[in-house]
Amino acid sequence: MLAESDPGCRRCRLYADFVVRTNARNNGLVGDYRERIGEPKLKLGTTGRLGGSVTVAVGAYSSKATGDSEAVSHRPETFVRQFALSPVAGRWIMYEMKLIRQ
Repeated sequence: MLAESDPGCRRCRLYADFVVRTNARNNGLVGDYRERIGEPKLKLGTTGRLGGSVTVAVGAYSSKATGDSEAVSHRPETFVRQFALSPVAGRWIMYEMKLIRQ
């Protein structure tokens, strides 16, 4: 993910760090954690960046920051992920993103 992101995309880094630390492979995620992504809405901005949003839904799951930590339960939720893409070397990379609870 970070290879497709601008080095200054702070939320991209936070998201990637969470995925590395907490994932199904190390039993950090259990349940319906898979993101279901809706149809993206895109708009080209005046700065040349592409902006947009997409609906993200997840089911009920639990997460653990480390193998020894206590599990935290998460209820099903829907978010809107807003993002900006920037053109670099003929391709679009993630410039910034944020999740907004619905």
